[in-house]
Amino acid sequence: MEKFIKDYFNQIKIGDDEKFEGFQVFPLFSDIDYEVEYLMMREALDQGLLIIEEVSSSGDVNKLTATNKSDLPILLLGGEELEGAKQNRILNVSILLPPNKRSVIPVNCVEAGRWSYRKKDFKSSENFANFKLISGILEKIQFLRNIYFILTNLLGYFHSDYF
Repeated sequence: MEKFIKDYFNQIKIGDDEKFEGFQVFPLFSDIDYEVEYLMMREALDQGLLIIEEVSSSGDVNKLTATNKSDLPILLLGGEELEGAKQNRILNVSILLPPNKRSVIPVNCVEAGRWSYRKKDFKSSENFANFKLISGILEKIQFLRNIYFILTNLLGYFHSDYF
């Protein structure tokens, strides 16, 4: 795994930046050929392959549990809104949930005043948080911790000769 990570990062090429309303993105290009199969959150929720619930009966405003019942990883996009349980929440970061595992996911409240169950679990909303809200949330999150989580979960799903 360590060799794969070193080789992978050593061959990445950084493309020209794109700017929009104070947001700047640099595309990363790789010569390593791999395919990642995954489900999107809404698709997995609709198929009953993803269960998102409060961490306990008393709940925690900033944490939820996500149970992936699929043999594929499930991609949750930062900024997606979840409706239900004790309070509607948005995902703080994008996360690739490992197959057949239960994970704690970081979220933030978007519904002031309510802290009572509407139903036990969550469903996907049509709403996404705007860029300013997401950037404010991301400032509160430890950057290196998120990078480590993403790398350790994402790199394990590449189909490669390095494993």
